[in-house]
Amino acid sequence: VSPTPGCIRALMKMLYCPYCRGLPTVRPCNNYCLNVMKGCLANQADLDTEWNLFIGKEHLNSSRNRNVGTCLMAGSKL
Repeated sequence: VSPTPGCIRALMKMLYCPYCRGLPTVRPCNNYCLNVMKGCLANQADLDTEWNLFIGKEHLNSSRNRNVGTCLMAGSKL
């Protein structure tokens, strides 16, 4: 997922404004950083529910496949 132009602007401002002002060792405050990150990740957060459903189904499928494999291995030892 590509960042939006607004996100890119906010990241650039947060990371490089201190350099432009001659203060390269000054880091952005935590609240400012969190606000920029929340804004940049807002679209990805919309995928959270669908992603969790997908991961849950994949976990269920892998559990089923593991159980089938265990049964097959047990049957081959008979």
